[in-house]
Amino acid sequence: MLRRRQDDFFNRLVGVHISTSLRVKLMQSWVSLPFYDLSFKAPKQPPEGYPEQPVTVGDHIRKKRLDAGLTHRELVRRMGIASMTLTGWELYGREPWPQHWPKIISFLGCEPFSKPKTTDEKVVAARRRLGLSRKALAKRLGVAPRAVSCWEEGGAEITKRRHRRAVAELLEAQACGIL
Repeated sequence: MLRRRQDDFFNRLVGVHISTSLRVKLMQSWVSLPFYDLSFKAPKQPPEGYPEQPVTVGDHIRKKRLDAGLTHRELVRRMGIASMTLTGWELYGREPWPQHWPKIISFLGCEPFSKPKTTDEKVVAARRRLGLSRKALAKRLGVAPRAVSCWEEGGAEITKRRHRRAVAELLEAQACGIL
């Protein structure tokens, strides 16, 4: 009777009728393990290429993407950019175009650089948040594009009163969240 129950159980388990000799061979190859409620906890190894100390913008993006569990393709769709664009940032350290900065800052939740201290750093940060090129910012401020380049590179101070006023208004609007 016991033998018949074992045969029925095995046949139901496998789903087909198997001869006794084959069943014995199969059962001899199985390893019986005790059933315990046992779990192991260990720190998860970061994926290959995970930037522990991000340096470039691409490093910051890759770190945030991997921490969020997003694939390359998912982030490309979410940001509305080309796959090669994201690859250029993450793997080749390429600098993003101005129009991509608002999406990058939105994804990261902050700017990937240290808080700007000097006026030239503040102008660069404001331009990035707005997603403007130097030429577009110059047009918005009513100044020559070369002036914006000089200010951002720290090579020249903002000497004209109307330029200082325009930059101050831009930075104030940024600080207040108006822009």
